[in-house]
Amino acid sequence: EAVDPTPATVDGMDHEGAEGAREYQTLMCKFWFAAAISLPNIIFMYPDIIPGLTAMIPLESIERRIVWGVLGLLTLSVLVWSGSQFFRGMMTALRHRSANMHTLIAMGISATFIYSALLTLFPGLFSGKTAAEPFWDVVTAVIALVVLGLAMESKVKARTCEAIRSLISLQPKTARVLRDGNTEVSIPVEEIGRAHV
Repeated sequence: EAVDPTPATVDGMDHEGAEGAREYQTLMCKFWFAAAISLPNIIFMYPDIIPGLTAMIPLESIERRIVWGVLGLLTLSVLVWSGSQFFRGMMTALRHRSANMHTLIAMGISATFIYSALLTLFPGLFSGKTAAEPFWDVVTAVIALVVLGLAMESKVKARTCEAIRSLISLQPKTARVLRDGNTEVSIPVEEIGRAHV
């Protein structure tokens, strides 16, 4: 999107830094939400890691299908909230007849989600694949990791704004100018033009 440039002033840098801090906080909330949902997804998608869990939810049982359904609903909430920026970015790119990283991620997590949902709702659909399992954990883990990367990028941008603001604040407010070869006058830096050079 085309936006007006931020003026290279301390106030402009402060505004941009505040925007970056807000973006960072939002992305970190999305990351922690996706990471929290990823944990039960990993546990229940790989029940062998916890002794006795496989016996409670055998692979071909109705209990396993119910667990998959609950995990699917949890994954949907991650897809809708934590992964929303990927779909917005994809739609923006498609409007310009191009593709970007958001397009790749949105297509990947959508395909994985749809496959997992079909497998959970219609187990006979993939009858040729015995013991086929959904990939709810992949959807949430990919979203969590990429959102964490975006948050780190946002934090670096905010720190860059702080560094630029510090440099701008070092700019002198006044300058001493010699007039007529011997008279020293202090004038604001903004007023220095070619006439004073």
